[in-house]
Amino acid sequence: MSGNSGGNRPALGEILALAIRPASGIPMESRDTIELTSKEGVVGDFGKSMKRQVTILSLEDWEESILEVADSSLDWTTRRAQVLVTGVELRGFVGKTISLGTSRVTILGEVPPCYKMEGVCEGLEQALSPNWRGGVYGKVNESGVVRVGDVLTEIK
Repeated sequence: MSGNSGGNRPALGEILALAIRPASGIPMESRDTIELTSKEGVVGDFGKSMKRQVTILSLEDWEESILEVADSSLDWTTRRAQVLVTGVELRGFVGKTISLGTSRVTILGEVPPCYKMEGVCEGLEQALSPNWRGGVYGKVNESGVVRVGDVLTEIK
């Protein structure tokens, strides 16, 4: 793992990819870095919510889901999350604060898959439903920058 070491805290996972939605109805755009603020959530992202400011998806959960629908061509951005991580079980962080790059985010809950996933691939909504495979959402407590390769750590 490279990037931000998280200080003396043990690394729990690595940030593999980042993306934003610059406007409604268009594909996600990959980024090497994103900025998070407590006022805007993901800077430059179309979807604004004070509660669901950033969404995080596990690569392992995504891979299980696309295996179930037998369509390995689906990119992780199909899920419309902004952060893709590996090596961490996200549902265990509800109610906890984590570092994403230099920002701090409190994980508030599950992002349940919606009917729009069916429009992308038949069965995807169902495949994302078990075990929080659709990811988690959080609220930004401390602004910062997130980079591909940064590590994810729990803040004690």
